Amino acid sequence: EHLRVAVPTPVVSDDEVDAQVERLRGQFGELRTVERAAQDGDHVSIDIAGSIHDEPVEGLTADDYLYEVGSESIVPEVDEHVRGAKVGDILVFEAEHPDPGEEHSLSLRILVKEVKEKVLPDLDDEWANEASEFETVDELRDDFRTRLGAVKRVQSQLALRQGVVDALVLLVTDDAPEPLVAAE
Repeated sequence: EHLRVAVPTPVVSDDEVDAQVERLRGQFGELRTVERAAQDGDHVSIDIAGSIHDEPVEGLTADDYLYEVGSESIVPEVDEHVRGAKVGDILVFEAEHPDPGEEHSLSLRILVKEVKEKVLPDLDDEWANEASEFETVDELRDDFRTRLGAVKRVQSQLALRQGVVDALVLLVTDDAPEPLVAAE
């Protein structure tokens, strides 16, 4: 019998490095007010009031709340209504309660006060120097590649170990002897 174990490759792709660089760029993004309808990725300043049968819901009532459109961090219906809304719009709608045990739906009222888009810094050496200990974007990318590679090597070793155990279990077809089972 042969033991075959599939192990994920520890090679780091350019896409994975790009994703890390973009995540870092996102942390250095600035919010700028825009005169247009809100879209995914924008941050909107809203007054939100949530209620069930006209009783305010704690945690769903706030003024000047900064919300990222498309994040679905309140309830999905908020994103559906805020997407495409403009400053001054008052949105009134029902939403399913996020708690599955709650049978009543939420009534939400949102006033859109400001729409801001996230503007990312230029992907250049000046930014790389500001955002990290590296002088250039290339050095920053090389560091991400090295670190991701180390993580992937550990993941491969763990996968190999687990894969060998799983494969050995499949190879053993005999039942364990009764005295061994009893002792366990």
